[in-house]
Amino acid sequence: DCQRRLGISGQGRQSENHPAPGAPTPGTAPGHPPSRKPPNKQNPALPPTPHKRRLDPEEALMTTLEEQIDIAAPVLATWQQLHRVHEYPQFVDGVRTAHPHGRNHAHLALKVGGTERSVDTEITDHGRGRVMAWRTLDSVHLSGAFALLPLDPRHTRLQIRLEYDPEAIHREFGGPRGFAQAGTIERAVRSDLEHFRDLLEARVTAADHHLDHHPDPAPPHP
Repeated sequence: DCQRRLGISGQGRQSENHPAPGAPTPGTAPGHPPSRKPPNKQNPALPPTPHKRRLDPEEALMTTLEEQIDIAAPVLATWQQLHRVHEYPQFVDGVRTAHPHGRNHAHLALKVGGTERSVDTEITDHGRGRVMAWRTLDSVHLSGAFALLPLDPRHTRLQIRLEYDPEAIHREFGGPRGFAQAGTIERAVRSDLEHFRDLLEARVTAADHHLDHHPDPAPPHP
């Protein structure tokens, strides 16, 4: 199941003024809750989040949401799946189409709450640390990052940070405000992570099954 950043299954974190807690200790066995870290340390795997940020004097503080999920897949397979932008509609609710273009940009067609619009995003890789950061380039004001922590050769922890401007989200897509809006976004992110996990685990299982039944032929004897 999706585990939240406080290290307690089923209890998440959204914050406007506090930094994120520290990352769980890599190597934690799947199915066990990650270890807790002091709340005054940010997750070192993800890019640092400023405590307060305004896009202009009239706009509200950005809100930060962090979630994580353990996946029965190697870290390389997880990293590769994150970069299949054209497959985002298969696991991200509200994304109708997604097309990469250029070296680090993607165009997404969205439909949220009956409202349709298109957004362009910029994607930045920090490959050595298995971190993929992204941000929208228009008035929606969304940004975030994915970080991968290998638990063992067959399991990976995917961590996500999402930063959004509540007023911009309401202005662009309508819907509730306040706690109701935060809860809606939190549930959507959790659902997207679960869909990503299910998609990737099904592919890994299918690949393993194929190898079991179609092993590579032995090299010919000299």
